[in-house]
Amino acid sequence: RESEKNLRFRYTKQLQEAENKTKTPTPTSSFADSPVPMVKRTYSAIDTQVALPSGMGSSASFERMQSTLKQQESEITSLQDQLKRLEATKSSLEEQLVKLTASNDKYVLELEGLKQIKKDNEELQQRHDVLMELYGAKEERVEELREDIQEMKILYQTQINELLTRIETLQKK
Repeated sequence: RESEKNLRFRYTKQLQEAENKTKTPTPTSSFADSPVPMVKRTYSAIDTQVALPSGMGSSASFERMQSTLKQQESEITSLQDQLKRLEATKSSLEEQLVKLTASNDKYVLELEGLKQIKKDNEELQQRHDVLMELYGAKEERVEELREDIQEMKILYQTQINELLTRIETLQKK
């Protein structure tokens, strides 16, 4: 509030100085809509110099300047609030970016691990397929050998029976 009082005091003082300068105005147009010749108008953050339109009374111009000042103060406050919100949003987004980058790095590592696991799985699957083919071939061979053994048993049984019948016939004679 103290800075507002100081600013208003300076503003009032500058207004009085500007009124003194209006007796010899330099025509420039600060407001495009105004047909009234204006003296150069410049703004800075600390001090404001305003030249009044020639022929305007000090009371009306002071009220106009106060209105303009209030409007600009309101606009500054609004812009400061907006800046704070944007900075908070920026900070929040930066935090999210850090978190998402860390998550992304984690997922990239997991993806690399999954790719290696997939490669290992494919190799194991190929080995499994080869082993299954070998097992199938061995199983067929075992089955063939079982059939051969069964045939041999039948042949041996037949031979034994023939030999026994010969022995019996020889013994009977």
